[in-house]
Amino acid sequence: MFATLKKSKKTGNITPPMQCTDTDFNTAMEIVKILIQHATQVYQRLPSEATAIVHQSQKQLFLEALPAEFSQPRSS
Repeated sequence: MFATLKKSKKTGNITPPMQCTDTDFNTAMEIVKILIQHATQVYQRLPSEATAIVHQSQKQLFLEALPAEFSQPRSS
């Protein structure tokens, strides 16, 4: 785990295989449990249906505002 790697770098012993201590493992597991709780809370607060926000360009807005058919005045 991260704590084991950090301790190994401090001592200069970074040769595989590395083994993490029970303390480091338990600490990592506690951190993961908290992160899962936070992720679950955030997920529950998301809207139930996806709402896509589409940003249209000025050109696209202009084209959509045009009428479906054009008429040309006839000269007499």
